[in-house]
Amino acid sequence: MTFGNPSDIVEFILEAATVGIQSSAIISRTSLSSVDLTKYLHILLVYDLIAYRHIDKKYLTTLKGMSYLETYNDIHSQTTPNFAQ
Repeated sequence: MTFGNPSDIVEFILEAATVGIQSSAIISRTSLSSVDLTKYLHILLVYDLIAYRHIDKKYLTTLKGMSYLETYNDIHSQTTPNFAQ
């Protein structure tokens, strides 16, 4: 999967983490290096957009992260050209 910009990567991680996802699954789906993924996860954790659940080693989207996703999707839907018209 290719991404146009960093905000697309953040959106993908947050979407995937709504049901819980391990870092290895994110790496395989995004083709990010483990170093790059670590940077993204660190930022998302610092800003409380995701949480890490130690019991099953999964990342989960927080309420704040869900709010971010909602805003991102609203903006994205308004700025993406609709060629079906």
